[in-house]
Amino acid sequence: MQKKMARTVSSAQADWFLVVIPRFPRLKEWAYAGVFFDLTGAVSSQLASGLIDAGTMAYPIVMTGVAVASWALRPPSRRLDPG
Repeated sequence: MQKKMARTVSSAQADWFLVVIPRFPRLKEWAYAGVFFDLTGAVSSQLASGLIDAGTMAYPIVMTGVAVASWALRPPSRRLDPG
């Protein structure tokens, strides 16, 4: 269980690193998707396990909002051309 948790944490850290570094727009799109899936998966897992309290739910919900805002508000020069 601990190894799986460590692998998930390191995967999320790698996604955030890819979002921050310059260039590689397609890789950034996948990193944003990975961050979103990791965090929404964390929320759904907590809901399914019954660990519903403000302390455990706040972080993944807030960070999901930060990731979505970061993706939506990035400058046009950092967006993929839809063609």
